[in-house]
Amino acid sequence: MDIEKVLLDEKVSLREELQHLKLCQLRYFVLSITVTGVIFGIGSKTEELEGAMFLAPLVVILPCWWIFFDKAKTISRIIGYYRILENMVNGKGKYLYRGWENALSEFRRWQMENKLIYNNTDDISKYEKLSS
Repeated sequence: MDIEKVLLDEKVSLREELQHLKLCQLRYFVLSITVTGVIFGIGSKTEELEGAMFLAPLVVILPCWWIFFDKAKTISRIIGYYRILENMVNGKGKYLYRGWENALSEFRRWQMENKLIYNNTDDISKYEKLSS
């Protein structure tokens, strides 16, 4: 199988995943704004729970924003991997092709074992594995 075709197919599937994640983020954002407006609208009609009504939107906003930022973290990881794929297709650098799921699994394992350091450079690989 041609490795360049595999890399290009991987780029297409990652682009679709990015679009899906951004759409999901937008939906959570709209949901949190809509529910907040509905709660404040209902709260303005009733005078019994004035103080509690101002805190009620947090029940929806906090979980929505937690998910929103979790998706943002996933988007950042995919973009980093996407940049590596682009360099592999363009022939820059020597990378071992692992695939998205395997690379993410290895990254998480290194992160849990505290074997990663942050390399503050403009290079694609911001993390380097510590030599054990």
